[in-house]
Amino acid sequence: MAIARLSPTGRLVRVLVALAGMAALAAGTLYGQDDWFPLAPFRMFSTTDDPNKPVDIARVDAVDVTGARFELTERNSGVRRAEVEGQMAALKADPELVAAIAAAYTEHNPGAPALVLIEVVVEHHELSGGSVTGVVVDEVVATWRP
Repeated sequence: MAIARLSPTGRLVRVLVALAGMAALAAGTLYGQDDWFPLAPFRMFSTTDDPNKPVDIARVDAVDVTGARFELTERNSGVRRAEVEGQMAALKADPELVAAIAAAYTEHNPGAPALVLIEVVVEHHELSGGSVTGVVVDEVVATWRP
């Protein structure tokens, strides 16, 4: 069996592709964000947070026509907390977008009383030295009424 040798042009192309790949990895490492993956590290795994800074957790609260207040969860609405957190800036800017969560709840619960209020709430869990202090401050960041 004969050994195939690359032509000078073939070697040049491979070297240029390798250099371009290394340049993309270096740029991603220095300047990239999560959406550049796999050319950039996932920031959630490559950075640390201040152990004295609050941890923020989103939740969605609802009130129906009977006055019952409850949390909208993946189980009763099909909307995951991560989806809400991922759209937080848009929900703050345009609270009418919360209507989509109301529609998801209605679709999952066709016989349930109608919703009259939905609030997107951010729970700020305070930390001290990386440990939970037990202090939780709720901040309503978006309100929707039909």
